[in-house]
Amino acid sequence: MWKHLRHSCKKRRQYGSKDKRGQLANCVSIVERPVMVAEKSRLGDWEIDTVIGKNHQGALVTIVERFSRFALIKKVDSEQRMA
Repeated sequence: MWKHLRHSCKKRRQYGSKDKRGQLANCVSIVERPVMVAEKSRLGDWEIDTVIGKNHQGALVTIVERFSRFALIKKVDSEQRMA
């Protein structure tokens, strides 16, 4: 019956649908990390982070060892991220 209405061509809005973009499947929250890792008392526990540049023109990838604070930082150009 809705096809015969005056606004039949209007797109219907779906309420209650949740936007799931940018969410990782089966991801463990940082608050659930083991106590041993939170203490920073052993070598070999690494943290990885990305910093996106202005207008998404390049990025930095940082990898830090939590106990010694040894850091690796790499610049990633926008062409490399697309590959």
